[in-house]
Amino acid sequence: ESITGYSREDFTSGRISIANLFHPADKESIRETVNRSVAERKSFQLRYRIRHASGEYRWVDETGAGVYQGDKLIMLEGFLQDVTLQKEAEEKLRKMSDENLRFFNNPVNLNAVADFNGNLVRISPSWTKILGWTPEELKSQPIFNFIHPDDLDLSQKELQGISPTRQVHTFENRLTCKDGSYRWLLWAVSAEPVTKMVYASA
Repeated sequence: ESITGYSREDFTSGRISIANLFHPADKESIRETVNRSVAERKSFQLRYRIRHASGEYRWVDETGAGVYQGDKLIMLEGFLQDVTLQKEAEEKLRKMSDENLRFFNNPVNLNAVADFNGNLVRISPSWTKILGWTPEELKSQPIFNFIHPDDLDLSQKELQGISPTRQVHTFENRLTCKDGSYRWLLWAVSAEPVTKMVYASA
């Protein structure tokens, strides 16, 4: 009753059928899964939506199996669990992940995750677009090898200074492009002391 909004009597009297509550978009996959499992005499697991008496839809997980007399299927029995909150949380996490990915892959900024030794762990596609180096070339050696010689000491000191803290630091330096030219960059950098990772955007 708490999952569907209908009483036991609504179902046992035949006034309401659980199959009539299936979301239209889920009906075919439910039918195919149950029929296949019954034919193979195996249990089935499903996740689908059912319409609550209020009109809203709830997500449920179902584990079930056929009950037989000889070769004859006489009923299905199983267990349904309301997983609406879990499904909603998963959807929020997926959206957050998509948003983070879009932000990280911003075509204008050079976004990166690096270790405290300056080795690039993850970089956005804009590194190749702006500097010309492939991701493999950029990750094959510390970032310090791409910094203009006149900016190297300052850059190393800045990175060493943020390592013990979580504060955001900004500084400028020049990185070499594959064609031998240099690009001036304004960096915003912070560190995570526990994981020993540096997060940077330029």
